[in-house]
Amino acid sequence: MENYSFSLKAVIGKGSSATVYLGKNEPTNSLVAIKVIDLWSVKNDYGWKLISSEISIMKSLNNDNIVKLLD
Repeated sequence: MENYSFSLKAVIGKGSSATVYLGKNEPTNSLVAIKVIDLWSVKNDYGWKLISSEISIMKSLNNDNIVKLLD
């Protein structure tokens, strides 16, 4: 994330282990969604496996209608 400079604007979603914020990429002024995972809420190997699976899937997706994973 050292290549980015974001500011958080508002909470746009919340789940059991993460909060999604509307953010702004300051250098480009583009709006982004920033998912912050609460690592303390991931209490077992199954939780880690779910997060790892989600990241792998998001990295492989390339569609204008799906949020792109930056990092």
